[in-house]
Amino acid sequence: MTEYDPITIRDYADQLYTRANWIIAEYVIGGFLLGGAGGGVWAYIMATNPNKLSFAQLGGLVGGALLGALFYPVGKQKALHLKAQAQQMLCWVRIESNTRPEAEQRAAHPEPPPRGQTRSLDD
Repeated sequence: MTEYDPITIRDYADQLYTRANWIIAEYVIGGFLLGGAGGGVWAYIMATNPNKLSFAQLGGLVGGALLGALFYPVGKQKALHLKAQAQQMLCWVRIESNTRPEAEQRAAHPEPPPRGQTRSLDD
């Protein structure tokens, strides 16, 4: 059976925070690319003038900016959810360490020897 390991939980919480810090940019960039492609194609199809390519580029920029701006709050909400999930996991670790019997806490986290003294292997 797998043993309880608070270090694993802390590592996972760190990974969630790292992911949360990048997810907003990923959503905005993804929205910009999706909106740019869709806006460019739509503008190219709808253009009636002979200069369709520049109209498509403008449509791509506008579509990308709009969809990127719309995806920003979605990414921010997802990042907030991941950070809250990480905080919940860290809270569980803290609760467990605070409710562990005192003898188990000392065994799990022995105090360092006083300054200037070394601990022998027999301790």
